Amino acid sequence: MAVTWCVAAPSWCQMRTNRSPPHAKSLLRKLMPIDCSNTAHLVMVGKAGRRFVRIWHYEATGLSHHDEISLRMRILQLSKMRARRCPSLALPTIIREVVITNGVKKMDLGIAGKWALVCGASKGLGFGCAQALVREGVNVLVVARGAELLQESVQRLAAQATAGASVLSVAADITTVEGRSAAFALRADFDIVVTKAGGPPPGDFRDWDRTAWIKALDANMLTPIELIKATVDGMAARGYGRIVNITSSAVKAPIDILGLSNGARSGLTGFVAGVARSKLAGQGVTLNNLLPGPFDTDRLKATMQGAAQKSGQTLEAVMSARRKTIPAQRFGNVEEFGAICAFLCSQQAGFINGQNVLADGGAYPGTF
Repeated sequence: MAVTWCVAAPSWCQMRTNRSPPHAKSLLRKLMPIDCSNTAHLVMVGKAGRRFVRIWHYEATGLSHHDEISLRMRILQLSKMRARRCPSLALPTIIREVVITNGVKKMDLGIAGKWALVCGASKGLGFGCAQALVREGVNVLVVARGAELLQESVQRLAAQATAGASVLSVAADITTVEGRSAAFALRADFDIVVTKAGGPPPGDFRDWDRTAWIKALDANMLTPIELIKATVDGMAARGYGRIVNITSSAVKAPIDILGLSNGARSGLTGFVAGVARSKLAGQGVTLNNLLPGPFDTDRLKATMQGAAQKSGQTLEAVMSARRKTIPAQRFGNVEEFGAICAFLCSQQAGFINGQNVLADGGAYPGTF
C-alpha cells in the first residue's frame, strides 16, 4: 500500500531539530496501528510561491478501505494540529495532499500507452481523473486556466506516472475556441477524452439573462460537444475510444438554485444519449457521463462557506450537517472519483455505453 503526501519544506522536524523527516514506519505507526514498510523515495516536484513542494512516497501494507480513509483523515488532522501548535514557525508543515493507492496486485485496465485529454485537471475531480490515468500508464494532456497551479499539478502527475507515461499541459480556457485550438495544436488525436468545466453560479432564475444562459451552455454543453466532435472519428478509425463527461448529480436530482447547470448539463446528457447509440458504438467508441455528488473539493467548500455565512453557523457545523444527509456519512474524495473515471476508460468497460454513472454515496433517493 503506497502512501503519498505533499508537504511544504522544510518540515517541522527539520526546522526545530535540523534532523531528517521522521521515518515512515515510526510515523505511520503513531498514526495508526498497522504494519508499514520502509520509505520508498523522496521526489522534488517544484515550487509553490517560495515554498518547495515535495512528494513523499511511503509504502504500507495491511490497509483496508476503511483504514485508508481513517489514515488520510488522521494525517490531515495532524498537519493542522502542528500548524496550530507552532504558529511562530515561518513554514509549518503543510500536508497538501494525501494519496493512498493499493499496492497489491490489481486489475490491468488495458489502457497503458494510450493518450488522454483531461480538462479542468489542475485540481479537484479533474486532477483525480488525470492522476488515476497516469497511474495506469496513460499519456495525458491536461488543460486548465491557471498556469501556475497547472504546472505544479503536472509535476505531481509526472511523479506518479507509470509505464513511462508522458504528461503534457496547456494553460488555456477549454470553453473558448482559442483554448481548444491551443490544446489540439499540441496533440490532435486522443483515445480518451475527459470533459469538465466549472459549473455556472447558483442563483434565482429570474435574475439570469440571455448572456448568463449562453455562457452556461457554452461551458457545460457546447464545449463537450465540440471536443467530442473533434475526436470521435479518429477514435472510431483506430477502433478504440472513451468519452467521459463529468457533469453533476443535479442532472438526476435537480437543485432549484442550480438552474443554469441543470439546463446546460441536461442538454449535454440528451445529446450524449443519442450519439452513444450511433454507429460509433460498433467501432469501439463509448460515451458516458460521470455524475459527482458531494465530493471534498474547493467548490464544495465554497458552497458550504456561503451557506455558513447565510445561516450564521460555522463552516464545520454546516459541513457536518451535510455529511449526515449522505448514507455513506462522508464526502467523496478525488481519488475514488478518478478510479471510477479510469475504469470507464478501460478495456473492461467497453460494454458500458450511453450511461449516467452517479457517484454520490447513496444520496439519490430513487430506485431508477
